[in-house]
Amino acid sequence: MERQNTRRTCISDHVLLVLIIWLFIFGCGGGGGGSSSAPSPPVLSPQETVRGFSSALLDNNIQNAVGHITEGSRDIYSRKLADADNNARLILAEGMKNAREVSRTDNVIVYKATMKRPDNQTVEPTFTLRLEKGVWKISGL
Repeated sequence: MERQNTRRTCISDHVLLVLIIWLFIFGCGGGGGGSSSAPSPPVLSPQETVRGFSSALLDNNIQNAVGHITEGSRDIYSRKLADADNNARLILAEGMKNAREVSRTDNVIVYKATMKRPDNQTVEPTFTLRLEKGVWKISGL
């Protein structure tokens, strides 16, 4: 009788171990403990991209702002934004926050911003958003 109870306990332990391994492999993403790919960036509308860039500049967070720029333009704009003084970044952020769409194709949108310079002159530069890997990014300022 004792031998039979020991056998049942061993079988129960073995089944439990197999279940734990199975749950670990298949219950945690199928890759032995999680997904190997990086999380996808949130899909932002064009307006959210512009607002995100503008908000990051207003918060003086250049690294976050540069995240809203196309990969090919990040280095140059990272340096330009770092070299600009706070007032210039504030003018850019405020102007972009209220930008309006001028034209659109499937993967390119042109916006016009209205900015008031320190000498009280109003300028209306355009900037471009481009669809990059399914995410809207600023490609030209």
